[in-house]
Amino acid sequence: MSPSAPIARTYLRIGQIAERSGVSAKALRLYEQRGLLTPCTHSQAGYRLYGPDALRRLMQIVLLRRSGFTLAQITELLSSATPMIADVLGARIDALERDVADKARALQSLRAVAER
Repeated sequence: MSPSAPIARTYLRIGQIAERSGVSAKALRLYEQRGLLTPCTHSQAGYRLYGPDALRRLMQIVLLRRSGFTLAQITELLSSATPMIADVLGARIDALERDVADKARALQSLRAVAER
């Protein structure tokens, strides 16, 4: 067994983590450029290798992106203290709840008009 065999089982290359997360390799490289995601190490051939911590971090980024946060906001959130994160997330939740309520009212109005 070669010394690099355990690395192959412990770490994922960029294509593998992209496939697992549903994020393109191009996006992963952008996250790396922005300082949001860092490979755990590199293989002897120079491939980026990501471990479980990087995958968890990536899933946080994905969740925040799907929640409507910009990369700049995500950078700030993930580098901030926990109380600030809770405040920002709470504000985003409130905004989304207001948006859903507004859309529900609009939908109800449209259905009422359509029934007439």
